[in-house]
Parts: sequence; structure tokens; C-alpha cells
Amino acid sequence: MTVPDDELEAQLAHLDALEERQTRSVGAIEPDFGPPSPGAVWSLGLADPPPPDAGGSLLSYIAWLDAACALLASRVATSRDELARFTSQWSHMVRGLARFRVDEVVTVVEGQARARERIAADEAVHLVLGAERQRLAWLEATRRGEEVEVEDADVESGHPWGSGR
Repeated sequence: MTVPDDELEAQLAHLDALEERQTRSVGAIEPDFGPPSPGAVWSLGLADPPPPDAGGSLLSYIAWLDAACALLASRVATSRDELARFTSQWSHMVRGLARFRVDEVVTVVEGQARARERIAADEAVHLVLGAERQRLAWLEATRRGEEVEVEDADVESGHPWGSGR
């Protein structure tokens, strides 16, 4: 059985129209299994950190670290909301997986994976920046001759971040 060329052309045009509609509604789905670019992951939308003041004060840098930590906490909250949305979509989809197209399933699964990656990365950077902020605050306090709170520092090592035990 042969299919007339006119019918094949009509079917191909219909498939092209469906693909174009899907691309417009969801966006082009191109799985990217490589590591995300550093700019996409670490871009905080903050200016570069300021240098220490002429007098050696670290207060402007500590304030910048505070702003970066607040921004990271906000990004983690947003990513958690996005993960909850994708998780909800997945629980809906898994009941009737055969009804969904492959690209729809890929979008939800990759969305969950990317949200988890962003949460882990932002939480890790938040911890590092928070520890650095605490260390610099301790250094600034000792530079000014202020007493450091016992609960803020490890008394034996003399370091605010502890001795690593």
C-alpha cells in the first residue's frame, strides 16, 4: 500500500505544527547532562566584594557577605518552592505515565534534578560564606581589641570556626 504524496505532506505539516506549538509552550527541550556553567550557578546579582577599608576595617566586606548570604537563602527558598512544584507534577504524572509524551516527562524529571542541584550548591556556598563572615567578624573584633564571646569561638584553638573536632 502506498500513501499519496499529498497525504504525506499534510501529515508532515501537521507534525511540524505540533512540534512548533510544543516548542512555543514549553520551550525547546534539549537535555543537558554536562555540568552547569559557573556563571549560571554562582551568579548572585551582587557587585564584586569591596576591598578592606584604608584603616584595615573589614566591616564593608562583612556587610557584603551578609547580603550574599541573604540572597542565597532567598534563592534556596525559591528553589525549594520550584522543587515542590515539580514533585507535585511528578506525583500527578506517575499515575498515568503512558498518557504523557517523553518530552513532558523529561521536563519534569530534569526540573527536579536541577532544583535539587541548585539547592545543594546554594546551601553549600551559604555555609562557606557564613563561616567566612563569622571568621572575619571575629578578626575584626580582635583587631579592635573587643572580647570574643565564648560561644562564638573555640576556646582551645582560639578560632571562631572551631578546631575541627
